[in-house]
Amino acid sequence: MTPTTKIVSDKKEKISLAEAQQIVGGYVELVRCPKGKLLVDEEGLLKGLPLNVEASRLAGQHIVGNAIYFASGCGRNWG
Repeated sequence: MTPTTKIVSDKKEKISLAEAQQIVGGYVELVRCPKGKLLVDEEGLLKGLPLNVEASRLAGQHIVGNAIYFASGCGRNWG
């Protein structure tokens, strides 16, 4: 499985908790990035998920599994 990163750059786009959990494949964890934020699978490392190269580049740290990236100013309901 190659992990995917959903990019949200429209400030009007809303993602519910249920949608986020479905996309990342489990409980969500917020990771702050230099120019936005990511939602990732909280248990991704424990599940042995593969490296998400795109999300890792955005975060400046290793991210595994599927992720949702909110560009700056987007995803305000996520902190």
